[in-house]
Amino acid sequence: MRKFGFSMSVIAAASALFIASGPAFAGDEERALKAIAQAQGKIDAATKLTTGQVDPAVLAQAQASLRLAQEKLKSGKEQDAITAAVEAQGFADTAIGQSQANAQTDAQVQASTAAAAQQDAAAANLRADAAARAAASAAADARAARASVVEKTTTTTVTSR
Repeated sequence: MRKFGFSMSVIAAASALFIASGPAFAGDEERALKAIAQAQGKIDAATKLTTGQVDPAVLAQAQASLRLAQEKLKSGKEQDAITAAVEAQGFADTAIGQSQANAQTDAQVQASTAAAAQQDAAAANLRADAAARAAASAAADARAARASVVEKTTTTTVTSR
């Protein structure tokens, strides 16, 4: 009977340990699911960014890490799933960051190009104004020359015989 009582004590202790560890395992599963969902959201956001601004290799690494996290979770390895999901989030964050940096660089290039175009337009306007002034001056000189020729031709001399 003592043996039976001792066995019951061991079984009760093991049951208590199992019951107490249940919520801990459930917590890991919830954390893994949450990490996987966050990784999926970040990957979706990175995928929707403008093509050419996201490094496809980094995005592929993020997707591969996400698939690994999902597989680890299915096989009951919650901690490994969390680690892989966090890695996937990191790759997705990198892709998003690169895209933002590329977009900022593109905006700076466009601003520089616009400023250069404005300077070129201003210089062209100055040249056009100078050409207009030169044309006006040439026209005035031509009028003056015509007037001088007209005066010389209208002067006639009459001689008597």
